[in-house]
Amino acid sequence: MQGDEIGEKRKVWTDEERLELAAKLDAELDEYINNLEKKSYAEGWPEDRWQEEMEKHPFFMKKPPEPGDELSPLMEGLQQLKYGEDENTPEGMFFFNTCRFFVISCF
Repeated sequence: MQGDEIGEKRKVWTDEERLELAAKLDAELDEYINNLEKKSYAEGWPEDRWQEEMEKHPFFMKKPPEPGDELSPLMEGLQQLKYGEDENTPEGMFFFNTCRFFVISCF
């Protein structure tokens, strides 16, 4: 690697050289970004109702769902992980409670 050899000194940059290099790198980055393929954002939540969708997401809910409300697939998945019998076997809970987490992955 350059400049890392013993006895070899690194170049000392002046403020003018730094500003010139920064301007050159900014111009190259702008050129690269402008040459990227233009495409519209089609994935994710629509702009007109993103707040509603955010409220349905389990990590961003301000209040828990009421009993009888339709649950989002994400919330159902989280409930299955926590309360589902397939995920919470007595053996797994024993290992979890005794802090033997490496054994849990075997079930």
